[in-house]
Amino acid sequence: STWRDITEKKQSDKALQDSEDKFKKIFELSPIMMALTDPESQVFLNVNNTWLRQLGFTREEVVGKKSADLNIFLDSSARDELIRLITDQGFISNHEFQLRKKSGSIFHCIFSIHFVELNEKKLMLTTAVDITERKQAEEALIQNETRLKNMFESMSEGFSIQDVICDDEGNPIDLRFVDANPAFEKQTGLINSKTLGHTLLELFPTSEK
Repeated sequence: STWRDITEKKQSDKALQDSEDKFKKIFELSPIMMALTDPESQVFLNVNNTWLRQLGFTREEVVGKKSADLNIFLDSSARDELIRLITDQGFISNHEFQLRKKSGSIFHCIFSIHFVELNEKKLMLTTAVDITERKQAEEALIQNETRLKNMFESMSEGFSIQDVICDDEGNPIDLRFVDANPAFEKQTGLINSKTLGHTLLELFPTSEK
């Protein structure tokens, strides 16, 4: 019985060590920013190379420090919000924040934080994904849509957009008003508040299909 107990403990210890070794490899090689933090002191215990490369720090500058010491949050209230969320619900999933690199440049990222147990200690594992390019693309799209809308509304020519409605055989039988600019309203007398969303045959039943 004693030998069996010893054998089972050794097998359990080996399984735990293997699991921790796998975690260490994933942590070090991950293309995602990852950091291990002490939940009580909020001190960084370790960060992976992606984290260091993205933020521009050396490991010596980070380990043993808090995020507040490094001034990496663009808004200090964002750090407080993270702490509040992890305290209230025990995890954080895909929250968007802005971080400041050592150089001072700003980038957008999505944060997730979960508790993990390593070496019989409960730690916080933070992962972060840089979404700066996605945010820039979204902002460019919004700017482009704004320019198009301004041009659409300021045109002197009447301009209207309709959806074509087809029958089961694909033949066009009606039009649904989607949008129209002020010039179109003025020139035709068709007011958006009364026409948009309606079809041509709903507004003018005697019209041809």
